[in-house]
Amino acid sequence: AAVALAGVTTVAALGATARRLTRSIPCALAALALAAVAPPLVWASREVRMYGLLLAFVALGDWALAGVLCGPARRCRRWAWAWAGAAAAALLTVALAGFWLVGQGCFTLLVLLATKDSARRRAIVAALWRPALAAALAFLAWLLPALPRLEANRGYWPGTLPAIELFRRTVRGITFFDALSPEPLALQLGTAIAGAALLLPLLARGRRSSAWFALVTTIPPLLLASIIFYRMPKWNLQHTVIFAPGVLLGLAAIVPPWVPTRCRFGRPAKTGLCILATAIVLATAGSLSWATVRLLTDPALAHDDWRGLVGYVEAHRSPGEVVIIETGAVKQAWLYYGSAEGLLPLPDDPLLDVTHTLHYANTAPVMNAALARAHGVWLVSWLADVTDPTDIVGTLLDDIGGFADVPPFHGLGLRHYTLTRLPGFGDLPVTTAQPDAELLPGVRLWGATLPTAPVPADRPLSIRAWWTIDDPTAHTGRCYLASVRIYDRLGNRWGVTDGPAATGDLRSEHWPPGQHVLGRYDVALLSGAPSGTYTVTLMLYELYTAVPSTKLTLGTVTVGRPSTI
Repeated sequence: AAVALAGVTTVAALGATARRLTRSIPCALAALALAAVAPPLVWASREVRMYGLLLAFVALGDWALAGVLCGPARRCRRWAWAWAGAAAAALLTVALAGFWLVGQGCFTLLVLLATKDSARRRAIVAALWRPALAAALAFLAWLLPALPRLEANRGYWPGTLPAIELFRRTVRGITFFDALSPEPLALQLGTAIAGAALLLPLLARGRRSSAWFALVTTIPPLLLASIIFYRMPKWNLQHTVIFAPGVLLGLAAIVPPWVPTRCRFGRPAKTGLCILATAIVLATAGSLSWATVRLLTDPALAHDDWRGLVGYVEAHRSPGEVVIIETGAVKQAWLYYGSAEGLLPLPDDPLLDVTHTLHYANTAPVMNAALARAHGVWLVSWLADVTDPTDIVGTLLDDIGGFADVPPFHGLGLRHYTLTRLPGFGDLPVTTAQPDAELLPGVRLWGATLPTAPVPADRPLSIRAWWTIDDPTAHTGRCYLASVRIYDRLGNRWGVTDGPAATGDLRSEHWPPGQHVLGRYDVALLSGAPSGTYTVTLMLYELYTAVPSTKLTLGTVTVGRPSTI
């Protein structure tokens, strides 16, 4: 209910902002209609997270700033304090609102430079500086304690984010979101809509304030974002929604009567331009409406099905079974629908911390204590590739039980394990060999675990490697790959697999220093592999250089007859 109310507030505030900027009731009505069907706003109005509230504060802030800059001078101070309240609330909701404030500052500066009345300029500055300072101090009170956690939320996506990729994501995010496919079509139509919203209002007489508002509150912040997020590619569609109101206000500004400042071709040309503007707005509203209908009806675009998953687990869960939540920071979603009894969040963080990943040393003791009396485990996964990238929890559960098939739930992972023995995990991983060899500078293979029981020839051999790095920062930007090969007694190769050294493509700069990092490799043997004893070898090499380490023999495995015979 709260996010729905925030969505209604956003729509109303955008209509009021369009009315104040353009002084046109048709434009205000167009802004209301476009905001009501815009996929980014509809998505945020259904999202339990903070983006709905963020958009409401952004829209209220736009309305208040328009009151300061375009409204009566006698009410400037009142609107300025309203703007400060919305700005502080937006910043405290999502720090990315700082980019929105950059656009607000650029528009304010533009209005001050364009205002010829010096008394009006002084009145605007006098009205704004105290509220702006108060909003900054309120945000600073939050920012100072939050700074130590900056690295915890720095981002877990490797690589860089070029400006063109930021442009693609932003265009889709502020127009169709993810509700239109294929992606090239969404990008092309989104670019056309955004271009029309930012450029066409510049030609409209009496609409210049709205035109410059849409342009200035969008372009400079995006240029700044392209610089900041180049080395930290944490920029997804949900991060772009703060720019959607500006685009919608720009589209509303081209609603007829739409008369160019100069028109050399008389009334017919003016009429044609009005028809063109009407067609653009109607076509945009139609395409946005279609995308919103798909957003609301397509099961592939549904939210994560926590209600269905929790209901299923609670209905089929036996007394004494433990529910492990990966990632632990999302346990509140479980608690909203289910009980806290037997709940084990891993890792147990109140907020998502991308630097706190699970590995053997911080997982095995916790599972020993939590599963000492359990006979079953439900493993619920959400963003597990971030907090448990090597699937150490699933690997340890595989060692003490087996899992059965369960129904799929949209956006979430679920496995049910029946435990066949107590955990009893030791201080160190169980290995069949501990070479503790430095295969490449600074990268050591501490141990390996090979199957001890015969493996049918038609099933893959599951090989585990345990890696250590003392100083992960020395390996920033490097991607290590392992090559596992299977040979018979005559030296003939019967299987090979190459993949990331650490399971889940956990980059070396994110490996916990000095801890055992898991690599799992499933090697399928060639068809017709005979029964017998095979030798397992491993090499390590760096991507792009492809200079391999010395081939290391891990041990032998026994292969039996195929299980299908």
